[in-house]
Order: sequence, then C-alpha cells, then structure tokens
Amino acid sequence: MFVYSLNGERVAEIVPKGAPLDSDRIVSELIAEVRGSNAQWVVIPAERLGTDFFRLATKAADFIDKFVTHKLRLAILGDV
Repeated sequence: MFVYSLNGERVAEIVPKGAPLDSDRIVSELIAEVRGSNAQWVVIPAERLGTDFFRLATKAADFIDKFVTHKLRLAILGDV
C-alpha cells in the first residue's frame, strides 16, 4: 500500500500484485490498515477484486458498503 496526498486528500493506493480481496477477513484487515494511515480515499486495482466480484451484484455491494460504513471513499482502478 502506498499512501500519499492528492489535492489535500490522503490516498491509500493498494498495489496491483497480491492476493485477491475476496473475503470479509481480508477486507476488514485492509480497512484497518487504511484507517491507521488516516487516508480518506482507497484506490484498489480491479485485478485485486477477485473473479466473482463483478458477477455477483450483492458481493460488490457488500464490499463497497464496508468502505462506506468506515467513511472511506473508494476508487476502483482498471478495466472493469
């Protein structure tokens, strides 16, 4: 994860290489790490979302809701 400032906002950008973010435990750990960095934005490469993410609307909604609950803005970067 890289953390930087962009137009006065702290951004936590997740690296493209790594395990898919496809379980509640992994996403919760990611959110904890992001909150520890005081970032307001999380940028996640599309390739880290797992194969089922875009096929199941409820899975995507649950994933996004976790970030909203923690008052984090989310950007998905890549070919969706």
